[in-house]
Amino acid sequence: MKTQLYKKCLLTLVVSMSLLLLSTSVANAADALPQLTIIPLHVDVADVGQTFNVVVWLDVSQANVTNLKGWEVKIGFNNTIVNCTSISLMAGHPLDGLGISSSVDIENEQSFAMHMCITMADEYANVTETKPLCRFNFTALDYGDSDLTFMGVGLTFGTYMINNLGTKIPFEPVPSSVTVIPEFSAFMLMTFLIAATSVSALAAKRLIKTPHT
Repeated sequence: MKTQLYKKCLLTLVVSMSLLLLSTSVANAADALPQLTIIPLHVDVADVGQTFNVVVWLDVSQANVTNLKGWEVKIGFNNTIVNCTSISLMAGHPLDGLGISSSVDIENEQSFAMHMCITMADEYANVTETKPLCRFNFTALDYGDSDLTFMGVGLTFGTYMINNLGTKIPFEPVPSSVTVIPEFSAFMLMTFLIAATSVSALAAKRLIKTPHT
């Protein structure tokens, strides 16, 4: 009798654990979102005046995007460190092959740059592969750090994706950053060597003048 009761309890426990794991898996799948990612995730720029670019990707490795009709990407930055010079639509973007309208708005004085793309008429795309959206080109203005972030996530005049019904598609934003650092030039190297030589010579003189006991 006790053996049968034990088996029933064990079976109940196994079934309960299986249902718990299944419900957790379903919940995690429901919470998964596509990502808008700025690549590279960090950029090091060697000197002021140099240019660099980042690409915004639609990453669907966690969740696909259904009935994508368009997007608006608004990137904010520190305008004392970098300025945006141009924005271009990437080849192979999710709406490639459809009739589209695309525009850009670069406002360096207000520290943002924006790209918009939308299909014409009743066209849309189902995105099942990770694809690039647009490229932002920048010039370094001064030494320091700047975040490159998505502004106004999910808001009109911010960063969003919409479907064929005009409904905003939820996503996870993944930002980037840039550091402008001075290049270790030949002049800087010579200055460092001269300083090191002077310190060594001074230390040697002091050692010679120190009386030995």
